[in-house]
Amino acid sequence: MSKLLHLFQSLSDATIVRIRNDAVTLEGVRKIISNDESFLLGLACAEFAETLRIVANSVTRLSHRCEDPNLRNFHRAFLEFADSGCDPNGWAFSSPKEIEAKFRKMERYVMLTATLHREMEELSVLENGFRK
Repeated sequence: MSKLLHLFQSLSDATIVRIRNDAVTLEGVRKIISNDESFLLGLACAEFAETLRIVANSVTRLSHRCEDPNLRNFHRAFLEFADSGCDPNGWAFSSPKEIEAKFRKMERYVMLTATLHREMEELSVLENGFRK
């Protein structure tokens, strides 16, 4: 989930503007890769898409453990969504408010999971100390 949050943050308007104004206009980038701005922006877009596919593969590995057959077929559903744009699962958000609400909820889950893992580590240390 933290990978997805990082991807979401990297797709903010400010980041896209920074890519367009800073990274694409660097002299070294223009000399080594290409002088065509649309090509360079296309490369950045392809990198974001590849990152999304990596995150989807992580989710796919988790989905194979689910009992729900719809969740077990996540990979197929994601590929169909990515290839055709067809959204039968309602994955696309309609408003910025909806996106922000989901983002905050996911951030909270990541924070709570990290706290849980820390507490479990502390409990393990205490249990090992108690046994000795």
